[in-house]
Amino acid sequence: MKLSKRIFCLVLAVLMLTSFAACKKGEEEELSEEIEYVYQYESAPETEVEQAGTQSGQSNSGSSNKKPGSTNSSFDKKAEKYRGTKVVLATWRDPNVDEDGPVIRNFKKKYGINVEIDTIGQGSYVNTVASRIAAGNAPDIYFCTATFPSGLQCLQPIDVAELDLSDPIWDKTMLEKSKVNGKSYLVNTVGNIWNEVTCLYYNKKIFRDNNITTPEEYYKAGKWNFETFEKAMRDVKAASKDYMGAYIDFYALIGSTNCSYWKWENGKFSNGVDEKFGDVITKLSTWHNDGLIRKIGDQTMTADFKNGKCGMAIIDAWGLKRTGYWRNMNFEDIGFTYVPDMDSKNKAVATGIYRGWGICKGAKNPVAAGVFLRYYLDVNNYDTASAFITPEAESFFFKLTSSGTIKNKNYFFIGGSDGLATATSHGKIATIANGNPSQVKSSLNALKNTLDSDIKDLNNFIAKQK
Repeated sequence: MKLSKRIFCLVLAVLMLTSFAACKKGEEEELSEEIEYVYQYESAPETEVEQAGTQSGQSNSGSSNKKPGSTNSSFDKKAEKYRGTKVVLATWRDPNVDEDGPVIRNFKKKYGINVEIDTIGQGSYVNTVASRIAAGNAPDIYFCTATFPSGLQCLQPIDVAELDLSDPIWDKTMLEKSKVNGKSYLVNTVGNIWNEVTCLYYNKKIFRDNNITTPEEYYKAGKWNFETFEKAMRDVKAASKDYMGAYIDFYALIGSTNCSYWKWENGKFSNGVDEKFGDVITKLSTWHNDGLIRKIGDQTMTADFKNGKCGMAIIDAWGLKRTGYWRNMNFEDIGFTYVPDMDSKNKAVATGIYRGWGICKGAKNPVAAGVFLRYYLDVNNYDTASAFITPEAESFFFKLTSSGTIKNKNYFFIGGSDGLATATSHGKIATIANGNPSQVKSSLNALKNTLDSDIKDLNNFIAKQK
């Protein structure tokens, strides 16, 4: 297939949060730095199938990227039934730029199923897909990134894809976390190269030049927690008045403590603000007041770290990719490790943006879409060696996303309330985190009615889903 495209050179917001104030919107725009492509596939002579799936050898144990559940003869027979048909993938990513380009082309070459890309800007994704569905022009595949539960208006239960969900490749946590009224709506795979898992980065040069104990050294010594994280920030700040201790993604840190102000369990939301949540926000507020981190929502976002002026950054694993946050840095200066524990009794848990793939309402080819997802989300079909900033980063990514690590992953919900919740608890909690540490818990208590109102709205929406 030949790709024709019009480039609009627009910086996209990674997450357009109606409920999270303009400062958060600006923050995510800085974070994204993506270019929106509007394009379509046109008929052209086929090219030779591309080589994919070259692995550099990392896995749960650090020895192999190969995951359970690779495609087999029964899969091939199922795929053959849909040769000559097409599936439509709605996404804002450009396969000509990202790692999935060769995978999509290989899938089409091998199985004769065309994959049409319906390019939709991330900020308008839910509304645009809903409009396509209403007009009878639904895509087949929905790409959910932080749009749960609002995206349910565009989704039908994943059963329609006729996937073998007993296959060990599927992330069982995602199946459970996307279950509404007894039906799962989204899938993800173990070790998926698109997985969103939070980790910590540090500037090796700053730590080396100033003889500061690194996060990795603390981790290996079994002493990596909020106390040593704070010490590292203070040591960085002491090294230069121009340095910032750390950049912290608000949701990523909260999620790593196994907290959430919108707690999602058993198909319902509840108020997750408790004593521990208050302790986490108080700690953030203290670090901000002490000048160790910028205020939550600061539009400079990750710029400090990218410019070599910030000691550490807590954010998702996209930074381990060559196309990720730190793509213009010297990769050899980028260290990485796990997010620190809160303390000895509160260990850090795997966390990340709520991300999965599903089948749109009105999809014209749902089973073929399932065939595609089974292939597309299988890490064995990717050239992982070329995707990461270093071989060590590749190894670490697959340890982060292994089945043992992501079991019971604590997803954080940041954009899924758009158009559903009438209150604005997102922005108000960020404001509290930027305030006086001594007033955090009383301010959170005063926010209870606002949170409860949001949660009621979300659960009313959930209850209506069929």
